[in-house]
Amino acid sequence: MPSSGNNSSSTHVQILGIKLNFWSVVIVAILGVVSAAVGGYFAYKASQGPSESKSSGATIASPSASVPSPTSSQKSAASSNGSSPDVANVQYLSDPDMKPVGAQSVMTGTKNLAGTDFPHSIYRGLNGCKTASTVEYKLGGSWKKFDATVGLDQTSRPNTVARMTVFVDKTPIGNGYIVTPSARQNIPTIDVTGAQYLALEMLPTSGDLNSCVAIGDAVWGDARLSR
Repeated sequence: MPSSGNNSSSTHVQILGIKLNFWSVVIVAILGVVSAAVGGYFAYKASQGPSESKSSGATIASPSASVPSPTSSQKSAASSNGSSPDVANVQYLSDPDMKPVGAQSVMTGTKNLAGTDFPHSIYRGLNGCKTASTVEYKLGGSWKKFDATVGLDQTSRPNTVARMTVFVDKTPIGNGYIVTPSARQNIPTIDVTGAQYLALEMLPTSGDLNSCVAIGDAVWGDARLSR
């Protein structure tokens, strides 16, 4: 017959085994929950794809960066005559390196035409002898467009009328532009692509034509070439 001591030891072993089984189940359950949570987190991140900053590879410019502003002369070229030539490829006829052909001469500077200043003008004085005055420039096929505003400056005699005509390689463009001290005209852009020469003619047609004295200045306001 077994002793009571052996029975007590067996009972303690059984109780200890039950406790160990219980905590094993608890630990396994906790590990299962943690594993599921971690797996779900990584699955969620994988579904979102790489972050935008890494995948785009694009560099965003600083908001403080700015495009250089045109110079004052370039702004004038873009605003006068209502046109907008490429400011990087504009040449005023009044610029020092734009010399008329041969011994011809022309005056340059700011002139006022019917209330508006044109700072890059070329001009010549007219007299009452009704003789045409012409200034010619060599283009050498390097330019594509010619623009200008024409008129008589505010110091001209009020009754003076003149016709101003553009010639491209000796060929007149249209019938010219009639101007007075109170009425200027914007010349529509003239195509000079491939042209070798540009000539500008100024002819008084009305006013004090028998006096052969100065009757005003014929002005090509902001006359310019562009590519």
